[in-house]
Amino acid sequence: MDRDEAKLVLTGRRRGPEVPTKHAELDRQVFVEAGATVEGAILGGRVVVTGPNTTVAGPVYARRSMSLSPAGGRIELGGGAIARDGILAEAGEGEAGW
Repeated sequence: MDRDEAKLVLTGRRRGPEVPTKHAELDRQVFVEAGATVEGAILGGRVVVTGPNTTVAGPVYARRSMSLSPAGGRIELGGGAIARDGILAEAGEGEAGW
């Protein structure tokens, strides 16, 4: 995991929610890398979730925008997804979509 006030990169298995602990982190970018499992909620300014085989057990909230890219696999969001500016769900070349 790579973390600072501007960016958070989640890899592997993460227990618990990934939410800001101070005001400066509210607008940070959160990247959930392929194959990651987050056992809780995620809150960030801009959230990017890439697959394949990526799971977030709780809800995903983006204060700005969210991008979901399954990359030929599966992204599972157990608590749904909410973004203020919009959600872009990308299908790769040759993929039928969602």
